Amino acid sequence: MKKLYTLLLTTAIATGAIAQATYTANDVLNPTYNQMTLEQVDWQDVSSMEGPNMNWDFSNAGVPIATGTYTVTDPSMAEGNENFTGANQALVLTIEDEDISMYLSVTDAVEEVGYYAESGGFEQIKTYTVPKKYFDLPMSFGNSGSSSYAGTGMFTQDLEQTLNGVTIYEVVGFGSITLPNGLQYDNALMVSSSDTEEAVSVIQGMEFSFVTEVQAYDFFVPGFPAPVASFEEVTVTSIGGVEQGSSGMVMTGTTVGTTEQVAQDFAIYPNPAVDQVTIDLGAPQNANFEIRSMTGALVASQNLVGSKATLDLNELQSGVYFVVVQQGEAIRTRRLIVQ
Repeated sequence: MKKLYTLLLTTAIATGAIAQATYTANDVLNPTYNQMTLEQVDWQDVSSMEGPNMNWDFSNAGVPIATGTYTVTDPSMAEGNENFTGANQALVLTIEDEDISMYLSVTDAVEEVGYYAESGGFEQIKTYTVPKKYFDLPMSFGNSGSSSYAGTGMFTQDLEQTLNGVTIYEVVGFGSITLPNGLQYDNALMVSSSDTEEAVSVIQGMEFSFVTEVQAYDFFVPGFPAPVASFEEVTVTSIGGVEQGSSGMVMTGTTVGTTEQVAQDFAIYPNPAVDQVTIDLGAPQNANFEIRSMTGALVASQNLVGSKATLDLNELQSGVYFVVVQQGEAIRTRRLIVQ
């Protein structure tokens, strides 16, 4: 788990009457914003902040531990999509050296049918034969539910797992929420959830069990496909003992778009790159591309007419960047490491 820094200064107080929000399938499938910039921050116990007509203030998040993005896209455009069927939406989290794609089935509930993660050269794949349900739709204050799920997992292509778990959720509050950079919304929902998953592996004829328990508080706002703030505690129990960790996440900005407006997939190479990088659209097109830092600052931009463009990186410092390709209103993002 990442080292925790200064405590997140957060307050929640009762306010005057605030209209109750309702979160629907359209907020996930056709969100007002198709990309959210994030900061990973210190965890804080927000369990005492439940209730109606609340004012949740996360404007002073302290020094971020890491920054990243949430992006919604068509499942066919996300990493690892060949492993999953039944998904009609993909939610991609990119933070530091981690890429996590969650494949969702969104109908009268938000359910996860698959999961693909890559970090430090390691891959993890989860396929749920019985989907993992997060919450029912439409969702509003007072709603609650629970469900069981099952599936299989693969870690680094040689460690197979059998997965079984239970999720429980309850919408425990509604009110207004304030985030960094002056972002404020009056129709937020606070959702308390728990997820207990057992992963069983057989190694050289011996069975090993890992139990992961996640207790989370998520804050949802209509128009956003993912929580605008989230705080979770994780406990992992295995033959080696018990490990615990906690983290927080807050939204710091948005990009307007819809899930239908995602640019054609593209490749960047080499990645990691040193002196130059090639952006390959696969076929001749007219598109604009940008390179942005982890904070969202624009460091380079160029119009691309054709199928490929090569960009000099000698002026960039070593670090993690985002390559953003835009064709009309369509947007597609990939992570670039400059060494």
